[in-house]
Amino acid sequence: MPTRQWFASVAAALLAIAIASALLSASRTPAIDFWHFRAVAIARRHGAPADVYGRAGREAIHRLTVAPFADDDPSREARAAQLSAAIDRAFLGYDGVDTVATPALLAFAALFSHASYAVDHALWAALSVVALFAALIALARLLAGVDLAAAALLAAIVGLTSAPLASDLRVGNVNALELALVAGMLALTRRERFANAGLLAGAAALFKPTLAPSVLLVVIALRARARVRFAAAVIAGAALTLVASSVAFGAWEAWPAWARVLDQILGGDRSLADGNYALLALVDRRAAPVVAPLLLGTLAVATARSRAPTDERVAQSTAAGLAATLLGARLAWLHYFLLALPLLLLALRQRATAWLAAAALLLTSHLATTAGPLPAALATNTAVILLLAASYAPFRILRR
Repeated sequence: MPTRQWFASVAAALLAIAIASALLSASRTPAIDFWHFRAVAIARRHGAPADVYGRAGREAIHRLTVAPFADDDPSREARAAQLSAAIDRAFLGYDGVDTVATPALLAFAALFSHASYAVDHALWAALSVVALFAALIALARLLAGVDLAAAALLAAIVGLTSAPLASDLRVGNVNALELALVAGMLALTRRERFANAGLLAGAAALFKPTLAPSVLLVVIALRARARVRFAAAVIAGAALTLVASSVAFGAWEAWPAWARVLDQILGGDRSLADGNYALLALVDRRAAPVVAPLLLGTLAVATARSRAPTDERVAQSTAAGLAATLLGARLAWLHYFLLALPLLLLALRQRATAWLAAAALLLTSHLATTAGPLPAALATNTAVILLLAASYAPFRILRR
């Protein structure tokens, strides 16, 4: 068998193992984040108020989706409800469901709330796994510049070793879907379909605002007419998403209600002991109003001064925006660090920085994140810092 064919066969086999492992892992967990998304949809259909973010709404969701389960109910849905209730009670101080997702995300997740919990979660997990590995392969080709076989191998390695990836599937969050949105936006800009890319970016920013810094930096990275077309489409995409999600959610006041609790959503009092791996939570979260704009501003200036080709600037700014989200946030769960993967793939593009990508992969692996919360938080944040320096190199650009 020729070497190239042998390599492709090995890559395909490892990818199949990684996908099967991810599906199996996801199917065995309570998936408490997915349970939260689904609980809101069910509660709204049974009379919960439109403001699901205030105390009255959160208590109504608890009453409608947690209270009906007996303490000794062995079902996965009951376990997810009871585990979520215990965590939420400790944080909120009352019996309520801690709702933080945007109305756009909740409206989308409501599609997975019409069957049994097992069926709904199986569909959600399948979508997440397919989106995740499709995004990894697409991003590897777009950012690392490798062929399909090498992209499949990289996706398999990440799938089998990444602790943030496993965490995202375990809790049923949407970081895998975010990566798919990022891959879609990059693919469209690479083909110079800037209006379509902008529409997708605007929708993505409202689906999960952690993508907003990347969208802003891409606007800066583009030139002349492409920038105008992309920016206008971003506004249109955000507006359409705002209207569509409000209609699907069944309440125009959902977005103002979400905005009123934004400060709590951005971090609140979550500590390292709660699983908050944010760098600012380790130092002083009160510095966030200074650190986050300063970091984003530095990256914006670096992007504006870059003389790299458009495709490279867009790729760098997208990955750097995700890094700004992670390093400037007051709250970053382990699964958030899945968003560092575009940076890792960019670092693999250059032989001089490939070793930093390997180091970052190790720092975010199961091996490095099982030593305890503090070592894990330090390891994951160190990985992002190394990758930002390697892949974006803003400081080298600013020194010119």
